[in-house]
Amino acid sequence: MTFAVFMSPYLPLLFMGEEWGTARPFPYFISHSDPELVELVREGRKREFEDFLTDHEVPDPQDETIFRQAVLDWDELNRLPYQQQLSYYKSLIAFRKSNPLLKNMQRSDIRTECLCDKKVLSIYVEQKERQMIILMNFSAHLQHVNLPAAVQWTLSFDTSVPDADLLAETDAVAVQDCSLLPWSGYAYTLK
Repeated sequence: MTFAVFMSPYLPLLFMGEEWGTARPFPYFISHSDPELVELVREGRKREFEDFLTDHEVPDPQDETIFRQAVLDWDELNRLPYQQQLSYYKSLIAFRKSNPLLKNMQRSDIRTECLCDKKVLSIYVEQKERQMIILMNFSAHLQHVNLPAAVQWTLSFDTSVPDADLLAETDAVAVQDCSLLPWSGYAYTLK
């Protein structure tokens, strides 16, 4: 879940093309000039995969066609499904950069709670007077969780809302029971 990566401490790591969901594979490739090293890598790869890649030949990492498979197709960005995913990633990046709690989050600022039976992860972030609760539903079912009572929370991010700007108008409410859609994530900020 991308939301989990962006709501975690430290710098999120994205793999090439991940931000738009590229259809291109990213096989292991090399470009070594030393033939002996090339052969050592080839043999090492064969040994590495011999237990579970029995029906197929391990791709030759020195083969240029293997490298070419991984070259990004920038035209994907002109097609709707890729544009939608890129927009989602951009909204997550903007949210993380604009929110002081996430921008400067350290491990010492967070406390986590796992509701294993519901497959829900809660991350509580606190820095001085600021607080945030991040909820993630890793199940295929609607889940209900309770937030600390008598506190005015503002829904700051909702993975089910395609346009993050729509949440800018959300008023603070005393939320206690939250319904979490399947495979979703939410960030509530203390108002």
